[in-house]
Amino acid sequence: MDHIQAELDKISERLRNYPEPNEHAGLYAAQQALEWARNPAAFRAPFTAVTGNQEGLASCLAETRQPLL
Repeated sequence: MDHIQAELDKISERLRNYPEPNEHAGLYAAQQALEWARNPAAFRAPFTAVTGNQEGLASCLAETRQPLL
């Protein structure tokens, strides 16, 4: 799982350093998808997150989601 954390670190750094406007949504979606891969009980599945599908939100713990930067 070190490769996932390394990727999360790169994404987080880029989000904190003001990405291009067209990058932000993609970076955030990638961050959420990687977090879901590590802890699917606490994060929405990538398809659900991207499509806005409300299915499965009861198991998504809001306090564990990565913040929008």
